[in-house]
Amino acid sequence: MKILLAYDDTPRMNSGETSMVHQLEREYLLMGHQVKILGMSDCNHSYRNGNRYYIASFAIPLYPNGRQTFIRRDRYIQELIDWNPDIIHVHTEFSAAEICRRIARKTGAPFMMTQHTDYGKLYFRDTYETLPVRTITMIWGKIVYRHSAIITVPSQKAKTVASRNHVHCPLVIAGNGIDLSLFQKPFPEEERQKMLKQYGIRHPEKLLVIVSRLSHEKRIQDIFAMMPRLLQRDPEISLLVTGGGPYSNALKKQVQKLKLADHVIFTGAVPREETYRFYKLGRIFLSASDFEMSALSNREAMACGLPLICLDDPALKEILDNGVNGLTYRTEEEFVERVTHLLNDDAFYQKMAAAALEKSKQFSMAACARNFIRIYQKIVTKCQAYTDQGEQMQKFF
Repeated sequence: MKILLAYDDTPRMNSGETSMVHQLEREYLLMGHQVKILGMSDCNHSYRNGNRYYIASFAIPLYPNGRQTFIRRDRYIQELIDWNPDIIHVHTEFSAAEICRRIARKTGAPFMMTQHTDYGKLYFRDTYETLPVRTITMIWGKIVYRHSAIITVPSQKAKTVASRNHVHCPLVIAGNGIDLSLFQKPFPEEERQKMLKQYGIRHPEKLLVIVSRLSHEKRIQDIFAMMPRLLQRDPEISLLVTGGGPYSNALKKQVQKLKLADHVIFTGAVPREETYRFYKLGRIFLSASDFEMSALSNREAMACGLPLICLDDPALKEILDNGVNGLTYRTEEEFVERVTHLLNDDAFYQKMAAAALEKSKQFSMAACARNFIRIYQKIVTKCQAYTDQGEQMQKFF
């Protein structure tokens, strides 16, 4: 099968969509399929790097290093048209999707999209439930997902969001995968001790971990706000925060204001292939986000053998079995109780850590890729029989 994957990312970006697309590319090639990738150039001209095509683009301020383009005709776009893909799978909603719609019209290839982000909550958090915002998101959904044969979503929560936005083409849940080999590498004790010393961590048995993009919607600030009460219960607890992002300075100021500098360690952004070391330094992975659609960092933490303590959220339904591989909380009191209990009951901790590692096997990228291939094959088969993809595909899914 000839598969065109597309996103709005540049070669230098390290988003979840970038990781997903590149790992799918690798798995598809191992399965014997042909794969090409369409993305945005990080400069003002188009170029090709092997089977990855990057279209000339310009910077936009909506997200760090984000770029878009108005180009719809280009020698490299024409190369992709001439390649005549069997299926087009787009992972973002902007320029790449528009270009791929043109490729689909020219080639007749089925066009499908995956929704990774709830943009309504991202940009209108405090007014998310108001009528004007709901109207905007409904119009948005009709525009950006038009002409899709289907939309895949990574969780039941994402499916609910898409339905709320009046996306009328079929919605299919297809969970995102992770490359387990990236997170299950050995971590020699000598290297671990060196990192503990580097970051001044005196009580590693009480170390909590966050690995995340540092942005407002991740709600790391909420965890910081609960830290003083947690430290009253156990002053040996510390928190390692790994990642970079636009909210970094605000979070550091909050740490200073709350006098948490001796207990919160910022590492900054690290290469993806090195993140397993930072997960494995700690004992528990924390998340306060209610923004996630697939919660990849939670899956990564489990692959490193870490139990989770997370704000209760529908996105966790397919990931966290409460009381088995992690715990959920709703209030500050519950958060403090969950953390201290898990840190101080070693038998309970070991059982949860083992369950987290076992659960992570369900999230392998190989299994994710096989599932997408089955979806592609069904779409291609059905679209050969029907011309009205959106309406007729409803009868199948």
